Amino acid sequence: MKVKGITGVIAIILCFFIASCTQNNGNIGKYFGSWVLRSVTVNGSEQSLLPEGAKYGTMSFQGSVVRFLTVYSSDRASENYATWTEADNEIHFDFNNSNHETPAGTSIYAPPVWLGFGTLNVSVKVTRLDNSHLDFERTDAEGHLWKYAFERTW
Repeated sequence: MKVKGITGVIAIILCFFIASCTQNNGNIGKYFGSWVLRSVTVNGSEQSLLPEGAKYGTMSFQGSVVRFLTVYSSDRASENYATWTEADNEIHFDFNNSNHETPAGTSIYAPPVWLGFGTLNVSVKVTRLDNSHLDFERTDAEGHLWKYAFERTW
């Protein structure tokens, strides 16, 4: 009877550990989590690139996937996905992904409008990264300097 009781307690404890996992693929480090866009400037001029009716945009990193979420209301949002890599203080976003129904660069695999990305492959230079801020910049094909400021939401 003692063996069944101990086995039961161990099973319950094990269930708590398994059920408490909230990080699919684990915590990937400094970029893990969700970041809300606070500002975009182009050549020093503040830009508002969110689509009409959108309240805000977020960028969330998990594993090798990044999700861009455009939020319109508590029950309406749109998503875009890319893969990403990081090296030498640069993040590379790759929107050249597809599935059997959606071609690369379209629908959920298109770059989000509110970031002004004009191609399927975009590299940005990280200029600030700490527990609550992620800032990066890029220069587009026309020579315009884009600066982005994000704050961590979780």
